[in-house]
Amino acid sequence: MANLTITVSRHYLDWPLHQTIQQADLVRQLGIRVTTSNGEDLTNKLVVNLTQVDINRPGEYPVMLSAMDANGQTAQRSITLHVRPEQQVGSRQQTTAPAQPARGKKRHWILAVLAIIILLLVWWGVSAHHRAQQQEQAANNAHQSSQISDNSSSIAKLSSDNQKLANQVAQLKGAAK
Repeated sequence: MANLTITVSRHYLDWPLHQTIQQADLVRQLGIRVTTSNGEDLTNKLVVNLTQVDINRPGEYPVMLSAMDANGQTAQRSITLHVRPEQQVGSRQQTTAPAQPARGKKRHWILAVLAIIILLLVWWGVSAHHRAQQQEQAANNAHQSSQISDNSSSIAKLSSDNQKLANQVAQLKGAAK
């Protein structure tokens, strides 16, 4: 047979004066879980006995938690509910809250590292693009230089041919006179 176990992450809970108690809220805030020795979750079988709690009167009240599986196995646990004015509940919860910013700091470190990695990737991409443009410009310059050289030799050849033609025209003019 599988034994039932009721586990709670908190055994004491402050509750605001005059605020209705919902079982789901208690289960969530106290971190209650009901499991069998086989690991089966039976939290939905939990019964919260609030008969001794007076939400209209400040004080500490016992709350009995109990559960029963299909085989009749039962488990019970007791926690304490402290009913107090809402201002006191808020201030007490604020004093126990500093554990959460540690997660926030961890998240900030992760975000900072991711931001640095993204910046490095952007910088690398821009640098690679700049290098590619420089290589393309160098190739263009080499091609243009080659074209200029070819054009210069063509101009020199055309100038030479033009000079020969000018000489021939002068000879023809001299012969025609």
